[in-house]
This record gives sequence, structure tokens and C-alpha cells, in this order.
Amino acid sequence: MTPQDFYAAGFQLCPQPPLCWRQEMGTFYTRMQAQGTAYVRHLTGTSGEVEAFVGDWARPWTYWYCWGYEPTLKQLLRRLS
Repeated sequence: MTPQDFYAAGFQLCPQPPLCWRQEMGTFYTRMQAQGTAYVRHLTGTSGEVEAFVGDWARPWTYWYCWGYEPTLKQLLRRLS
């Protein structure tokens, strides 16, 4: 996934990542959804690591972690809906 993919899906760069991610590597995105705010951490490279959740980190409405392959934007949006 590229930054353009995230922007096309309505995500924006997250200027202040959640506390749990402040020490993590990657690019952080956010998007408002009906269930709450969605956060995504995307680590480019060979792993294509993606971590995402909706709502509060301590009690997320949904959580998804993908490592080892680059998921599609469609897969990510399905997990966040």
C-alpha cells in the first residue's frame, strides 16, 4: 500500500499517534468512521506490517495485526468496518 492508497480511502496522516505507538516505527494514519476513529500503523518494507484499530487502544471496537505479507486496502477496510 502507498500513501496515495490511504488518502484515496479517506485516511490522513496522524500528527499525534496514540500513546501505545509513539515508540513504534512506521507511518501513522487516521480516519473518522461511524464506530469511532480508526488508526493504522503501516511499516513499509519486506514485512508489509500493518496494525490497525478503531476506538480507544485500551478497549478497541476492532483490532487487526497483519505481518508477513502486504494486505490490500480492501482487506484493511473490511477489517475496520
